[in-house]
Order: sequence, then C-alpha cells, then structure tokens
Amino acid sequence: MISNLPEGSHLLYSVELYANTGITHLSKLITLNNKILQILQNKAYNAPVKELYTAYTTLPIPQLHKQQMLLLAHKYYYHKHLLPKIFCDYFQFNQGIIVMKLGTKLVFIYAV
Repeated sequence: MISNLPEGSHLLYSVELYANTGITHLSKLITLNNKILQILQNKAYNAPVKELYTAYTTLPIPQLHKQQMLLLAHKYYYHKHLLPKIFCDYFQFNQGIIVMKLGTKLVFIYAV
C-alpha cells in the first residue's frame, strides 16, 4: 500500500475490514497496487515487488492487514484507554481453557 503518500491514508483506512478476506478476493487490488507503485517509481513491469514496497517503506496489503490487526491487539492489551469504548469487550482472554496432555495428544477443555 502507498500508505506514506497522501493517497495511501485512504487505502490504509479500514484495511482491517476489507483485507479480512481470502487472497483470491484481494488479488485484483494487490495487482493494481503493484502497478501503481511501478508507475510512480518508473520501474519495469517485471521489477521485484519487494523492491517496490521497500522504496516507499510500506507493506503489501496482506502484511499491512496483519500489522494493523497486531497494532489493534497491542493497543487493546497495553493502551486500552486510547481505544473507543466499543472495543472494551472486543477480545476475550482464554482463561477458561484447560490444556491436558494425554499420551501424545493435547486435549483442550473449555470451561463455560
């Protein structure tokens, strides 16, 4: 994504939602994003994709989605006061899970 450019902030907006799908649904957007980076950098069509993103110090859409989800989880765990109130009960910690090892298998018991 071209998140460092003024246009990139629009692409970063809600990436947690629209990128939360399979890669087949994102392929056209990823291809278009790569073409935009090639044009902006005046690179050949076969230029390495990693090089295109490195030049703008940004990430491809799937990695950008992962980064934004990790930032949300980090903020929820360490800086909950910075999030809107709607996120107060967004995540549930797995306190009710008991893990037991039976032979070579792990058994998960969920306490309700």
